[in-house]
Amino acid sequence: MKKIVLIIDDDILIRQTLRLLFKNRFSGWHVLDAENGYQGIKLFSKTDNIDLVMLDYQMPKMNGITLLSDKNKMT
Repeated sequence: MKKIVLIIDDDILIRQTLRLLFKNRFSGWHVLDAENGYQGIKLFSKTDNIDLVMLDYQMPKMNGITLLSDKNKMT
């Protein structure tokens, strides 16, 4: 079973670079990505067993700290 990584970053180049890194260097990972905290929360709520989250600290709309705080309230 593939491990799941969730990449949350507003910079598309960062998301694409990390996606390629996982695809080419780390086999066995399924990559999900979100461009802001709100999309990240949606993916958290509908995806079971996320193994790794790569989260940008500074994003518009919802920063990384707020996302983590909201995620902790969900559990």
